[in-house]
Amino acid sequence: MDSDVDSFVLIRGDHQPAVVREHLAQARMFDLSAGNDPVRLYVQASHLRLSAGMMRGNTLVVIGPAPVPQRILTDVLATAPSLLHLDAHLGQLAGQYWLVASINGRVRVQGSASGLHRVFYADVAGATMVSSRARLLASIGEFPVDRISLAMRLLEPLQHPLAELCCWENITAVPPHSFLQLGGPDPARLYRWWTPPFPDQDLAAGAELVTSATLETVGDHLSGRSRATCEISGGLDSSTLAATLQIHKHREELPFELHGITAVSRDEFNSDAQWARELTTRLPLDSHTFLQPDQLPWEYDELDDAFRYPLDEPSIAIGSHSRLNAVTDLARAVGTEVHFTGYGGDQLFLAHPALSRELLVTHPLTALRRLRAYRSMYRWRGSDLARQLIAPGSYRSWLNRTYLSSAPRDPHAAMLSWGGQAVVPHWLSAEVTHAIAARIRAMSELHPLAPSPGRHQELGAIYEISRVVRGVADIAHFRGGIGVVAPFLDERVINAALSVRIDHRLDPYRYKPLLLEAFKEFLPDSLQRRTTKGAHNADKAQALLRNASAIRTHFADSKLVEAGLIDPHRLYPLLRQPDTPLFDNNDLAMTVACEAWLRSVDNRSSSPTRPGHSSSERSTRPDEPSELGIDDPHRLRSRPARPEERLLLPSQRDRRRHDHCAARHERSRPCRPSTARSLRRAAGRPSHGPAFLSAAAGPERTDRR
Repeated sequence: MDSDVDSFVLIRGDHQPAVVREHLAQARMFDLSAGNDPVRLYVQASHLRLSAGMMRGNTLVVIGPAPVPQRILTDVLATAPSLLHLDAHLGQLAGQYWLVASINGRVRVQGSASGLHRVFYADVAGATMVSSRARLLASIGEFPVDRISLAMRLLEPLQHPLAELCCWENITAVPPHSFLQLGGPDPARLYRWWTPPFPDQDLAAGAELVTSATLETVGDHLSGRSRATCEISGGLDSSTLAATLQIHKHREELPFELHGITAVSRDEFNSDAQWARELTTRLPLDSHTFLQPDQLPWEYDELDDAFRYPLDEPSIAIGSHSRLNAVTDLARAVGTEVHFTGYGGDQLFLAHPALSRELLVTHPLTALRRLRAYRSMYRWRGSDLARQLIAPGSYRSWLNRTYLSSAPRDPHAAMLSWGGQAVVPHWLSAEVTHAIAARIRAMSELHPLAPSPGRHQELGAIYEISRVVRGVADIAHFRGGIGVVAPFLDERVINAALSVRIDHRLDPYRYKPLLLEAFKEFLPDSLQRRTTKGAHNADKAQALLRNASAIRTHFADSKLVEAGLIDPHRLYPLLRQPDTPLFDNNDLAMTVACEAWLRSVDNRSSSPTRPGHSSSERSTRPDEPSELGIDDPHRLRSRPARPEERLLLPSQRDRRRHDHCAARHERSRPCRPSTARSLRRAAGRPSHGPAFLSAAAGPERTDRR
């Protein structure tokens, strides 16, 4: 773990302070002990703001982007007689990343509602340890990797609660909506502190809430900053953030420098860069840099360095780490410490079609019109649509029967149930597939994130993008200390967006109506009327073709193969066919990420090169990776599947991605060519697809109907 990483460790019980100091050399210690119950909190906030208040033996510590006044902290402690009573005062602390409170001998620890800032706990030598970093706990407790939880990261989409399982044994992740309570005779317990708001606001009122919440959270991240950068892709989400930053720039008594960065796509039909230029002519910046394609690394470049990032879990962002670093290195060069991105906008403002089911009760005619439009857009089968409307089934039955079903995936299945059928990589070993299914069946509690399928999928999408952003932010931090910010994943913005009536934000004929309504006064009219959205399929296809050899080298002496998680006889031949349709999904990218993460566990002393340091200053990668075995507790513990874990191997026949995530975020008509088709065109081979898939026929995707 980097010595300057923002993190904390709370220890209840006897411990050796030197062990913590070894990982958090600059940590500040808070004694939260009550009587004979020793509790100590070590907080290292190198880039974030640490605020602490104390009153009558009670303590409140918050870590976040902006300092909290002592007056607020002491007021909360004075009016909250117990930990559970803190819920009524969380509005005063909204936007903070982590909260640790000690009241009357009991301790409460929680992260953020979006899941972007997590909390983990484990029993280490008789003491309960809680941390914001799972890897830190694994290092202190010398815990082995949980091979089945790691293998689950290869599934797409990764459903709740599988996504919340930690990749190390003996470490438990606190759900994003819950807090951990310690103290007294009771063991560690989880309590829910956040639930989605009831959607009762109309579009106009909800837009005002979204505007206010976005301005507030952006202001918190600007607190004390003299410079900021914003990634302006040309899309609506990043354009909205650029407008929000401009509002602060003109309102602040002490103006700050605002610099824009745009990464230009290699796809000649992607016009995002033109829209970014259009935006900045109306919203002048201190500087706006366009990184041209020849200035940007390809995806899968520098895979030899991918294992150097000490992430808590495999991240799909690792395959693009060199491309991400090109952007954040530029941000660092202009002297900024915070980099704003539009992550989370799609998940928050593109209402999921499954919400149509809820409209049937309150607005049946509106719901029927919406369903008819979605059926036409996504070519749903009428019989499947009716079945999902009438009887969606319980979440447990859906997860056990449909999620890992052996039936071929239907590209025209309706999206009104609990989620899409998982894409199981063709190269996942049979033993591991059996074990995953057995692990799901053995779970005692399988409850959805919300009572209705629509709300469940909505929250699941927010948690999913939060995992992606967490990986992106960690890569940027470990590379050069830049803080990557996603304001749309702030609790205040989420509450504001989800409080709007479903019939006002679910509209197949309008693109993100709530976001447009919220910022219509600040965005250029031309951008509000835009009917296209650029895609990056061509960039990904060319990168895969260009780096096919590097990917094959990445899996030489594979740790995943050594651990028995993937079948080399299925994967290696495919790596010599980069245009195979089996690579149309994200499963190859996640396999690359899992391989890099597993190597990082064996190379804990390595760290990514920071700008200004030569590669010779890094620890070198061993030519022959050492064996994984149970003799070293830091390494993966490989074992054969238990008898109760055996189940029939799901069919590998249909691997084409066309699930609810693609349909929701692509929203394409005409649709973009798949990765395989793009590769075939790049290689001069026929695509064998209909004419409307050609680049000449469909330069961009349309987002509105």
